[in-house]
Amino acid sequence: MHLDKGNLPPLNTFWSLSMYNATTFLFVSNSINRYSVSEQKNKFVYNPDSSLDICIQHYKPSGKESNWLPAPKGEFSLILSMYLPGPKIINGTYQILRVQKVVYEKRYKHRVVITHILIIELFQAIFNLIFRIYLSIYT
Repeated sequence: MHLDKGNLPPLNTFWSLSMYNATTFLFVSNSINRYSVSEQKNKFVYNPDSSLDICIQHYKPSGKESNWLPAPKGEFSLILSMYLPGPKIINGTYQILRVQKVVYEKRYKHRVVITHILIIELFQAIFNLIFRIYLSIYT
């Protein structure tokens, strides 16, 4: 997941990205017992241009372990939790973070980047709908 400089979720607190098993929706067990990453608990390694890459992959990344969210070899689910969202999230104008699928072929040492709009955008839409319902009831 790539976050350009200044494009972190506009929140009044923090965000967290959690990894779940696609069928059981339980945390994915892994060698470092890390089930989520967030600004609050990780000391991220930023790119030279101040952007941030979160490595969502099965194998440990070289040089960016603090940015690593271990994934299983098969399917998984991601949940982006945004606490005390700012106005851009509430009104739906903030563009949710996208995940890029990067396929590495060790034999040829090159990569093919395929960009996907994943289920995270669905979660944003559901969150926005639930939050708007909440606001209409309690305000």
